[in-house]
Amino acid sequence: MKTSNLLKTLLPPVSYEPNGERLSVEIDVQATVLDAVELSAQQVADAVTPFSAGNLLADWERVYAVPVRAGATYQERLSNVLTKMAETGGVSIPYFIQLAASMGYTITIDELQPFIAGVNRCGDTLYTEDIIWVWRVNVFNSQTPLYYFRAGVSGAGERLLAFGDSQIETVFNDLKPAETLCIFTYPKLPDLSPIDLTTVILDRRVSYQCASEHACMGADGLIHYVGPNEYPVEYINGVAVGRHEPEAQSTNYFPKTATPEKAPSSSSGAGSAFSSSRKAIEGIPTATYNFTTASNLTTSYSLIGGTNFLSGGGKIIYSVFVSTGQTNKSIVMYADITDYTPIPISSTQQRLIIKRDRPEGQQRFCWLGLRGIASTVTVDAAGFQIEAGDICTSPILTSLSAATREQADVFIQAVGAKGIRLIFTNGDVEEHPHDGENEFQLPHSTLDWGTRYCKRVEFITN
Repeated sequence: MKTSNLLKTLLPPVSYEPNGERLSVEIDVQATVLDAVELSAQQVADAVTPFSAGNLLADWERVYAVPVRAGATYQERLSNVLTKMAETGGVSIPYFIQLAASMGYTITIDELQPFIAGVNRCGDTLYTEDIIWVWRVNVFNSQTPLYYFRAGVSGAGERLLAFGDSQIETVFNDLKPAETLCIFTYPKLPDLSPIDLTTVILDRRVSYQCASEHACMGADGLIHYVGPNEYPVEYINGVAVGRHEPEAQSTNYFPKTATPEKAPSSSSGAGSAFSSSRKAIEGIPTATYNFTTASNLTTSYSLIGGTNFLSGGGKIIYSVFVSTGQTNKSIVMYADITDYTPIPISSTQQRLIIKRDRPEGQQRFCWLGLRGIASTVTVDAAGFQIEAGDICTSPILTSLSAATREQADVFIQAVGAKGIRLIFTNGDVEEHPHDGENEFQLPHSTLDWGTRYCKRVEFITN
């Protein structure tokens, strides 16, 4: 019932004419006032929550200290108030990340640390000690918010589409600890497309760090050395196959691999001859050795080996690269055993490896030659190596004494990824979990050098 009609029913019967001209005007005026009071009371009741505050939304903005930009729509103002109400308080990284998510932002937070020797690595920023009071917010999907006109949350006369300013900096600076400085970066969304490691140019998301020169297999089929922190693509039969897994630090205890023609040698057995010369070819230093024996009994040549290269016991690995321009030729490599099985060799450079346990105090020797073979063979040999441990690593050049190659590390930018999938040339596929933030460090190789190459990196996002 209209208020004016309700008031008319309150008049004494007969005494007044409810529809009288002057009386009707007066009753309509009084009804309008009462309707306004009722509407105002309803607005106050509705303003108990900001969702239906209407004109009283300004009071919510005042109480929560929400800044209002000129020209802001009602929907934008309501969104900012609701964001401020969601602030439950806290100073932890998860709290601020969750708060940003409630505002529609995807962020990461970096707590900056001063450069510390032994903790940081080459290429890290040289922050000062005071950097501990600075934290960086990386906003990945920073776009100017769009507010579409919607019935129920927009006001009469507002545009069908309005643009608002980002509120994240205002909110974070209001909530941050007073003694800190909060800075903001606005990078693009993380690139989680697969990484092809068979390309000559290394993907910008991959970084390689090794303080030493290290070996790689070139497109010409030869072993080459590249400088520190270089991560070249490697080849098999002239075809790019990928990059090698990062290697742990290792030492070659065999001297003179950079001048292999001076490698220690000896011979035994009647009717044998031995000579060597430096071979002037690209790649790893190589020497040509001529093995000749008219007997298939005891002739042997010591090109890899000796005694007391390592102190104490433990596992030991001997390795050498060999090839020959002759056809149908074999050679023997053995270490303190009676297994003199001939190994076919060809023009393709191959690595011969022997792994042994070395008991405490026991002398060890490794031999390469024609023991048990009556023949003449010309062999190109390079990369003599003696290592301790289970893995035969990449060639390490030495001069007159042992040489150590530093550990290699590979890091992949993986912000936003839940895991990393590594695909190798030998068919292996490995999946590793990731925290979704910062870089992922590839695990060090657990296989002999050249066994497999990593050809593709994929990101797991769910």
